[in-house]
Amino acid sequence: MAGYPLDAIRIRMIFHTSTANMFNGFTFSFLYSIGKNGLVWPIQRTLQDNAKERFGENGVASTIVTGAIGNVIPGFIFNPCNVIKVRLMESGTKKPLVEVVRHMYQNEGFAAFTKGVGATLARDAVWGSLYFPVYTHLKGVFPSNSESDLFYTTTSSALAAGTATMVSSFLDGARLFEQHTADAGKKSLTFMEGFKRATQINRWNALATASGVIRVTFTTVLGHITFLQVIKLLEGDRTMRDP
Repeated sequence: MAGYPLDAIRIRMIFHTSTANMFNGFTFSFLYSIGKNGLVWPIQRTLQDNAKERFGENGVASTIVTGAIGNVIPGFIFNPCNVIKVRLMESGTKKPLVEVVRHMYQNEGFAAFTKGVGATLARDAVWGSLYFPVYTHLKGVFPSNSESDLFYTTTSSALAAGTATMVSSFLDGARLFEQHTADAGKKSLTFMEGFKRATQINRWNALATASGVIRVTFTTVLGHITFLQVIKLLEGDRTMRDP
């Protein structure tokens, strides 16, 4: 919820659209974020636990693979919602959700809801394969102290999320350009066309990347800590236990 304004600003900067009605799609985006991010941690945790049971102690390779898969699955499931979210947020004109979805289907067909899926999966695979091993490594560097565990968890998560988001930002940019509403009489951009635009060196891309890193870092830390707290309550642990 708190990261929504940054996401809206980032999208408006990329597409150079009006700053009017900045909270277009706020409710939909909020529910979408809860659904997608609410799956990442449980899926990765389950995969990690299964890998540990089958192959023994988890190593870096296992964490990379389970992190990538755990992030890709929700990304694939919620890609249609992501397209709708972008269409709602990119316009300075306030439009009802039903109208946006109907317009997408009537003008672009079912394919509209699959736009950017390749870039989304690539982004999520890169992000997940970086975040979880980096987080695990950083968490292991800090001393084991239950009184300071929240601080160490927050710091490790923030550094890992910032690193993963920075590296995968170009793929996310390509995804946005693919999911963006095509100009009148033109087709939507392909992945490579979107990637070329996302990798151009200009102030808009730089500001959009910085905004994305701040937003994703904040939401990741919040989501990870929330998940660990829920697990702690369910398992009756006194300290946070990571996957």
